[in-house]
Amino acid sequence: ILELLGKTPAREDLARRLDQQYDQELLEIAMDQIRARIAPQTWRAFELLALQDLPGTEAARLTGMNVASAFAARSKVQRLVREEVDRLRARDGWR
Repeated sequence: ILELLGKTPAREDLARRLDQQYDQELLEIAMDQIRARIAPQTWRAFELLALQDLPGTEAARLTGMNVASAFAARSKVQRLVREEVDRLRARDGWR
């Protein structure tokens, strides 16, 4: 294994994989923190639209919101998650 890590492509691949794993962990932490801070209906709209890729009419029906409110909720949560990821990165001194 050490021999492989000495080779540039192997090092680059490992670094890329570690970065991806770090990004995924940050995203999960940020999403958990945001989920705990917002209304369940708002989170559900985000989950249905952004994560499950449902049509707006279906997400609205399932959340009891109108379509515009469901999309506004998705945008709000996306912004909050992005801000939280940035905050976590800054705290850790990454990128």
